[in-house]
Amino acid sequence: MKAIVAFIEPKKQEFAKLPLFDFLANKHIHANQRLIFAPVLAPLAVGLIDVNKYVLRESSSNNKVQELINKYTYKKNYYWHDYLEYLEETGLKPVNELRRLQTALG
Repeated sequence: MKAIVAFIEPKKQEFAKLPLFDFLANKHIHANQRLIFAPVLAPLAVGLIDVNKYVLRESSSNNKVQELINKYTYKKNYYWHDYLEYLEETGLKPVNELRRLQTALG
């Protein structure tokens, strides 16, 4: 486990230095401009439900790690509802199209 943490930590630090995070933190740019890409992430957010359900989840496993993954996939299955609400509250579009998709997915 220590080897995994030792591998991940420098990657996290490298990731945190990406220009995107400087851009997102720049208060001289209006928040709507900094988050202009948020609506295009919606299909990804909505599609993660399938990743959770069909890729990550393995209900027949007795492995403790897999049991934790399974628990996570059920717990985090509907966070995309919050994402769509966030887009709507901030006025970022295309919320109407995404709401139709949300209704279709149930």
